[in-house]
Amino acid sequence: MKRLSAFAIVFFLLATLLGVGAEGDLSLSTQVKTAASLYSKIATPFSISLGSSTGLGVLLKGSREQASLRARARLSLLQGKEATDLWLALGLGGSGDDYLLTAPAFDATSTAPSAILALALEELALRGHSGTLSFEAGLSHANWGTGKAFSPADHFTDIDYSSGQPSHRSIILAKATWYPSPVSSLELVMAPYFRLGKAFALRGYTTLFDTATFAVSAGLREDTGSSTWLLLGGAEINIDLPYISFYGETAINLDPKNSWKLDYSIMGGAETRIADVSLMGEYLFDLGGSPAHSIYTAAAWKIDEWLSLALPLYYTPSPESLSFGAALSASGFGAMEYLADLSWGKNAIGDWFMGFTLQAGLSL
Repeated sequence: MKRLSAFAIVFFLLATLLGVGAEGDLSLSTQVKTAASLYSKIATPFSISLGSSTGLGVLLKGSREQASLRARARLSLLQGKEATDLWLALGLGGSGDDYLLTAPAFDATSTAPSAILALALEELALRGHSGTLSFEAGLSHANWGTGKAFSPADHFTDIDYSSGQPSHRSIILAKATWYPSPVSSLELVMAPYFRLGKAFALRGYTTLFDTATFAVSAGLREDTGSSTWLLLGGAEINIDLPYISFYGETAINLDPKNSWKLDYSIMGGAETRIADVSLMGEYLFDLGGSPAHSIYTAAAWKIDEWLSLALPLYYTPSPESLSFGAALSASGFGAMEYLADLSWGKNAIGDWFMGFTLQAGLSL
């Protein structure tokens, strides 16, 4: 965790400045989750792997006058396959690795241990506002774009698809926003440690005719491994109709030192709700080095006030992976929640698999 110590120091300094626990407001919530998983390779040689995880999540929120602080961390004990998956993920690298401490410490030359204790800093952000201006700095999200699974117009997005469902990782950023009217904003974001290269961009957002939102953005990003700055551009639109919503994004990257080479991405999606069933789907075309097509769809059915069923499907060609799942969740039993998840798919190394997970959570 390269910057964990620095962030811990900043956290306590900010808490002091806010007067948390004295003149300010403070809230602390925790969640305990435990899960057991079974993973089977559907090919020769046939194999079965077992795993388990137990985690404690902590969310701290503090506020004083026009400033607020939000911090979120998770301590987990992973065993068996869960430990192996994390070890392999650390070998691939990613921005989230900077805020993850493991015991034993990760070593790319060693095999995965049977158990790992992991401490992850998931969010640490200070926010403030004054009149029509707001500010934010820390480990957080830009929250640009309209997509749920793909968001090419969010130049600061870092999405993890390893679980088969998209999860947005936090990054270090600073953000300043001006609200010239209740339905429009102008926002500047800077990310000095983004894994794709340090970047900054400006985004304008507005609402049109009460049914549509539109945004455009432009900025610069340093190309990883070189001193070249790429020109960034993006556009977003969302249209809400009575029974269905359509949305889309496009993003471009221009390399001025490579004959103005153009790379672009286009995403389109839609979502609707019929009685207790909601449906959504997204398609992403990414030119990049070679054309790539990715798809994410999900259906959710609220069976009754306690039970709900989700059916996600995800496909990406680079590296090629496919996953389909069925997750049955139960809530409304006090502070307890339960989840049973069955998944099938093809992983990045070409193996077909089947997995089953049982999970229980307690929120305090």
